[in-house]
Amino acid sequence: MGVGDALSVCFAANLRNARIAAGMSQENLADASGLQRTYVSALERGRKDPRVSMIVRLADALDVRPGELLERPDDSAAPVPPPVESS
Repeated sequence: MGVGDALSVCFAANLRNARIAAGMSQENLADASGLQRTYVSALERGRKDPRVSMIVRLADALDVRPGELLERPDDSAAPVPPPVESS
């Protein structure tokens, strides 16, 4: 798998996760970003590679930074441990 392929897989997963976290269907996201639902579906399946302008439109509709849709799992910050409950 090449670097571009790995990035496409990351983008697809990040887009789907962000959409679900926002409580949106593919159709809702498509409407909010001015894109076709079939295009959003193809992006989430890694069948299409978006232009930068499309990434920005999707990020705006999802209320996330465009870079969040491109981050690889190893790019993310270490998880914050849960707070310790006091008794």
